Amino acid sequence: ELTTEERLDINYEEDLALAEAICAGGRQRETMMFRALMPHLSSSVFSDLTKEMGLTCTLPAELKPVTGRRLLGRAKTLRLGALPAQATRGSGEWKGIYDALQSYAFIRSGDVIVVSTEVKNRAYFGELNAHLALRAGAVGVLVDGFTRDVEAVRPLELPVFARGVWANDIKYEGTTTAMNAAIEIEGGPIRNNDVVFGDADAVVVIPQELWDNILRQSLEVIVQESQLRLNAALGRPVNELLEKFGYF
Repeated sequence: ELTTEERLDINYEEDLALAEAICAGGRQRETMMFRALMPHLSSSVFSDLTKEMGLTCTLPAELKPVTGRRLLGRAKTLRLGALPAQATRGSGEWKGIYDALQSYAFIRSGDVIVVSTEVKNRAYFGELNAHLALRAGAVGVLVDGFTRDVEAVRPLELPVFARGVWANDIKYEGTTTAMNAAIEIEGGPIRNNDVVFGDADAVVVIPQELWDNILRQSLEVIVQESQLRLNAALGRPVNELLEKFGYF
């Protein structure tokens, strides 16, 4: 059976604009909910829950916030590849990196831009890209490599997670190979609309079809842990804590 959105009959540009507006309203409600939930969530809890389910969702430890403190949103993927060693500036192949700018046409409110790159020791994403990302509605950026212009990006309040900061750009060494396609970051699969959460401890990517269930379980764990902390503060013996709350 078709959903309400799927029943929309789109034949003209005006129809598409209406459909975009309707879907934007739905995404905005989720974005507001994510913003309210974000301070209460924990990558440690998400990591434990997904690990117990046999999933590889916790990304490499090197990925840390370089601006901002936390991010939460739906993944929108971009893949960068390495140019062949024989490529020259005269050949024009290096201009392929600018195809990545076309990916902003697909960014919607609440998206986290997730970039996998074969050229991890070079910087992708800086001040100019940050302005384009914000204009498109992105709420965060995750780059499996370096980023730059951190002092200019920080005042924009756009969370950016990366392996580090370095001025040496990917230009002339990398190119755009795919957008909106499934990617991997060291064995961790990421698809469009998977949920990305990051804090000071880690970045965790949760498959979209499991998000509702994992969110519910994580909130239960967070409530239990708050009760455990209170009981610990009241001086309850460790054995009593284990009996009441289980292993933690």
